[in-house]
Amino acid sequence: MLAHKFVSSMEKMAGFARMAPVKPVDIDIMAVMGSIGMGSGYDIIFGSGDYYQAYLFALFHRSLEQTTVVGAGCSEAEVEDLAKSCQRPCGLLVSDCIAGILGDAGEVMVERIKEWSPKSIAVLIASERGEMLWSQGRLGCYDGIVSINSVHRGGVLQALEHVLAGKGPYRDKALRSAQKEPEVKLSARERQVLALLARGMTNREIAASLFIAEVTARDYVSGIYRKTDAANRAEAAAWATKHGYG
Repeated sequence: MLAHKFVSSMEKMAGFARMAPVKPVDIDIMAVMGSIGMGSGYDIIFGSGDYYQAYLFALFHRSLEQTTVVGAGCSEAEVEDLAKSCQRPCGLLVSDCIAGILGDAGEVMVERIKEWSPKSIAVLIASERGEMLWSQGRLGCYDGIVSINSVHRGGVLQALEHVLAGKGPYRDKALRSAQKEPEVKLSARERQVLALLARGMTNREIAASLFIAEVTARDYVSGIYRKTDAANRAEAAAWATKHGYG
């Protein structure tokens, strides 16, 4: 299984694992996901940009031989590879530090997985960055969002039980103090273009990076201007940085 391959490659970090402290959030995630996986009808995957946290998760569940837990990925690509190996819908638990080049807390990754596995569910553990994105009306692809401050109080378990029971989207009460801004709906491709624009790329460079025609990149940029009320690239880049795309 990919989970075994992942752990095998990560065992090179054993020396680091012995030195690094085990945080309460690590223990809570491991225990909760194991109990949820059993009999839930989902193949469980954990995604975290924290290599040590992902290593602990995969190693812990391999030792228990829990077949419902597929494994853990340290990047969006690894999580998607694990999801493609699943025989059942995925139960994704994602830390917002999984963010790829978009810095989007795994938003595009989850959207892609749900395109070819529409019955999959996803719960986000949101730190300050995740809460900022949520306050801007984003992260709607997540069935549940839990503040990292609620994890040690059973927040992950509560979110997963709520979602699995079919009660609709779960939003942690700890998130509700954030003031939502009017939502600007950008497509997955527009978000990719905006992130590259914010890096200072020209339309030609954006097109080359995303393997699209330059005229297509130009059209996406024009659409972004309209949606964000930007008059030029500088204003669009400033908007991108403010809203977590830069």
